[in-house]
Amino acid sequence: MPAKPRVQFDLVGDELHLNWRTPKLGVSLFLLLWLTGWTVGCVFLIHTLLTDFEWFMVLFSIPFFVAWFAVAGITAYLLFGRHQLALGQHSLRHTSWAVIRVGTREIPIDEVLRAFVDEEVSHSQNDVPVWHNFIRVDTLGKPVKFAKGIKEDEAAWLAETINMCLDQMAPNRAALKLADNDGDPVESDRFEYFSTDSPDGEDDEPYEDIGTEPTVFVPTNNRWSKPSDSVWHQEAEGRSVVFRSRGQWSFVAIAMTTGITLFWNGIVSVFVVELFKNFEWFLAIFLIPFEVIGLCMFGAWLAALTAPAWGSEYRFRPGRIESCWWGPFFRWPKTIEFQQLDHLEIRRAKRANPSNPNPQVTPLGGSKGEYSLVMIDTDNVILLEIKSLTRGEALWMADKLMFELPDMFPRDR
Repeated sequence: MPAKPRVQFDLVGDELHLNWRTPKLGVSLFLLLWLTGWTVGCVFLIHTLLTDFEWFMVLFSIPFFVAWFAVAGITAYLLFGRHQLALGQHSLRHTSWAVIRVGTREIPIDEVLRAFVDEEVSHSQNDVPVWHNFIRVDTLGKPVKFAKGIKEDEAAWLAETINMCLDQMAPNRAALKLADNDGDPVESDRFEYFSTDSPDGEDDEPYEDIGTEPTVFVPTNNRWSKPSDSVWHQEAEGRSVVFRSRGQWSFVAIAMTTGITLFWNGIVSVFVVELFKNFEWFLAIFLIPFEVIGLCMFGAWLAALTAPAWGSEYRFRPGRIESCWWGPFFRWPKTIEFQQLDHLEIRRAKRANPSNPNPQVTPLGGSKGEYSLVMIDTDNVILLEIKSLTRGEALWMADKLMFELPDMFPRDR
């Protein structure tokens, strides 16, 4: 245990609460000073708009107001930001605060695997990426990231502590049992496949990182269920199995695209108004790339607002796969016909830092977009790859196809 751990422990009822604060006083004080001067400028702009209203001044003021709200939000998070990881017998809950609660995610304990030390890029210094450590709790769905910026020695101790608590509170959770024998390596002599720690506390081998090597899905008596945080839904329509996914509204995505779009287009619109007043060919041509970027940002903002109207669908039946991607005003269907599938592969995307020697990074969990389910026919040709899946989603889909559409595969499968 570190001499002065930054993580605070509290026992609340039958739950263990781990609290991590994010104060950065140096940066916060600088931003507060900057925000004070910026506030004076914004007050002056508001006064000007109230006393002598002009549309030009409205457009000119938008970037200043957007910057004020953005910096105020960052400052509040740096001063008062807090993250809490609550471990209980029935669930793992991750909550974030920045003055107010900004997000909560609760995961059934049966879907929780183990905690590991991982790292990601925090910023760049002299064009060199700077990596920082954090605790990654792997689940059958998206992983939980906790304590970003923690020191390496404390991170290793904290990951071990979380795993001990998980094993004591829920030693027989389903995720550990189902993690065994869910697949075989495509070429077993090229790498060693992973195994889970024993729920009974025996000293088994730790997880081995499978890297980007594909694994063949092998069905077992233990059936896979859909992860609780999955956006995919399965429907049975006659002899077909249908997987359908729709977009979801995200406050963060809407807020970010709104702020960036207003900031950029607010600046560009000032020059466009000036162009209408006094047309110049040089300025008109100079503004074209900035206007194109502004239109792209506006498109991203519209996409965030209309997220539930976007989606994708995969319809499986013996000898035929129908895929479709749709938006508010279009549909993009595709049909694949085949004789039989030979096998299903689960593949993992490359890590952002492949040179990371950290042996504690696990392959089993995964954030959205890290895994894909690949259909291989009897001629060893890839027919379809469903991307942007968590590992739990990929295993659940493969399990459904194997058990509900056995005619798609050779009989010895």
